[in-house]
Amino acid sequence: MAARVGPASRRSGPKVDGDEGPDLENVATEMRQLEIGYVLFFTGRRARPPIELRSRVETLFRRWDGVRLPTFTRRFRFTTLQ
Repeated sequence: MAARVGPASRRSGPKVDGDEGPDLENVATEMRQLEIGYVLFFTGRRARPPIELRSRVETLFRRWDGVRLPTFTRRFRFTTLQ
């Protein structure tokens, strides 16, 4: 049997419940990893730049860019990550 997909499971943006959502924290974590990847690339410890990780970070930013964040704290956190 096929499972029914309701409108709640077809969200267009990330979840924005709570004070500091896990998705927004994921953006910060991915940004830190991207920074480390570029540092390793520019110091010569990696042969290639972190293109795949950069693509993931860009996708996360595009996802969050269209979402209206409910509190000033969250909006400030997102814009400082950008």
